[in-house]
Amino acid sequence: MLTKTDFTNLRNEFATKKDLKKFVTNTEFRYEINRLDKRIDDFHKEFVEFKDTVLQTLDWLVGAFKDFKDELQILTSRYPDIHDRLDNHEIRITKLEKKTN
Repeated sequence: MLTKTDFTNLRNEFATKKDLKKFVTNTEFRYEINRLDKRIDDFHKEFVEFKDTVLQTLDWLVGAFKDFKDELQILTSRYPDIHDRLDNHEIRITKLEKKTN
């Protein structure tokens, strides 16, 4: 048999109608989950668009850098030839100047 003290202790352990109203209902819970799913989907779409923009920009930048590197290699490989030609021209110009003086 339950005593008055046991009954009071049990009442404190179980939820009352008032306590249950504070909890989220199943419908509200599903609504919140759906709302979060939509936010996650929206974020995912924005992130994919951002990633595509960044990759397109990097593709252009990498292409420009590669073109610059190729041009630098060509100019560097031609430098000795151009340098020799300049030396040759300087020698010839100096000889011509000496002849005219």
